[in-house]
Amino acid sequence: MAILLFFILTLLQVSFLPQLGLIAPLLNPVFVIFFVACFFEEKNQYHQGVFLSLVTGIILDIFSPYQFGFSVISLLIIYGVIKIAMHFITETKDIYLLFRFMLVFVCTLFLYNELMNTFVYFPRISFIFDSDVLIGITINLTLAIVAFFVYMKFIRTDNRQLKLF
Repeated sequence: MAILLFFILTLLQVSFLPQLGLIAPLLNPVFVIFFVACFFEEKNQYHQGVFLSLVTGIILDIFSPYQFGFSVISLLIIYGVIKIAMHFITETKDIYLLFRFMLVFVCTLFLYNELMNTFVYFPRISFIFDSDVLIGITINLTLAIVAFFVYMKFIRTDNRQLKLF
């Protein structure tokens, strides 16, 4: 099921979204769903995240014009960063879960973009932080927050409720 979802999202991302306009290519629904799946993964369940990183990276690499393996390596690094961040984040209450989600998402999305730029333009490594990056982070963060609430409302299986205030 996850493989099919990521395949469809990748097709959407590389074929349909670039045709919509200037902001649409900045949208990265594959990364957003990948992040949500990794963020809510159980603490000691590493095999699912590694498998998801490999499968998602391979699907992205198949449709990528760049060398094969850039997306796989980037997503494995991002998965490791998410797991390290979740290790240090204490889960005392769900009251700050959305804020932790947003913080880790923005950091990992920025890191993912920089890793991909580094891999693509390897001899000329440059730090890119311009208005396109800010717009992309804002758009993807909005999509991620929607995915967060969809997950909390429909997919989460335990009985804890999200309390914002």
